[in-house]
Formats: sequence, structure tokens, C-alpha cells
Amino acid sequence: MISIRLETATSSRLLELAEAGDANAQFELFRRLSLGRRAEDQPEQACQWYGRAASQGHPAALWRAGMSSELVDDPLGVHWIRQAAERGFAAAQVCLAARYLNGNGVPRDVALAVQWLVRAAEQGEASASYKLGQLQDEGATRGIDERPSAFWYRLAADQYRDLWLQRAAVP
Repeated sequence: MISIRLETATSSRLLELAEAGDANAQFELFRRLSLGRRAEDQPEQACQWYGRAASQGHPAALWRAGMSSELVDDPLGVHWIRQAAERGFAAAQVCLAARYLNGNGVPRDVALAVQWLVRAAEQGEASASYKLGQLQDEGATRGIDERPSAFWYRLAADQYRDLWLQRAAVP
């Protein structure tokens, strides 16, 4: 296990780790290159590292693949989003839940949507907690999750508060 923080790693160290096959380093390199931190960076390089990270099952890379504009309404997009969700990527879990709620690219299935939202909420994803509160208010979770809407709204408030406090601490 690599013990450095990739966000603060030097470009040369990050490249070394990425070339050695570290999916997290590959995705971080993609992120940096796609932000254009260096004038000499090429979009092709960013895509190369992104592809390598996704091929190794990096959850954020898989989610990004599923969310690409070419795949939004394609079953392959749902496949990549599901892969990221199954690997515990909360944003992908929320996205997959929305697809099940709306029947977008998958058959409409409220029970599956609630299951994915619960998984995301348990990881601290405030939007999932809030949506579960709404679904409970609508009666859509009856027989699936019996916790009251107030439980989900309080959890969402706590999760948002924690996020705001983290952001307030950033200089």
C-alpha cells in the first residue's frame, strides 16, 4: 500500500506510481492533466491515464465512463455506473438509484433505488439521505425501509453540516 497523499505528490512521483500500475495514481494523473495544470499537457495523455485507471476498476474512473455524454442513455453507461456503485463509489450509487427511480436505461424499480440510496447514505452521501427522506414522505419506501423520513432528513442535515464545516476550514 502506498502511503503518500496523491493530491500533494510531485508530478514525477505521481508519474512513477502511475507507470507502475497504481490505479489511484493513474486517476489522479488524469485529473491533473484534464485540469490543464501544465501547458504542455495533452488531452490524449489524460485519456490514456483515465483509461488505465478504469480498466483496473477504479470506481471514480468507472463512474466517469458511465456518465460520459456518449453513454448517458446507453446500457453500457449503466454497466459502468453499476460497476462503480458496486465498488462503493457513493456518487455512482446515487446515480444508479436515480436511474432505477426514473427507469432511465434500466427497468423502473423503487426497491433497488432505495437499496442503492441507503448504501450511499451510509457512506455519508447527504443527497442520498435527503432523497430517502423525500421517498419516505411519498410513501415509496413502505415495505422496503421503514425508518421515518425525519431520520433521513436529520442524517442529511448532519452530513451537509459536516461538509460545510470541512469546506469552511479550507483556506
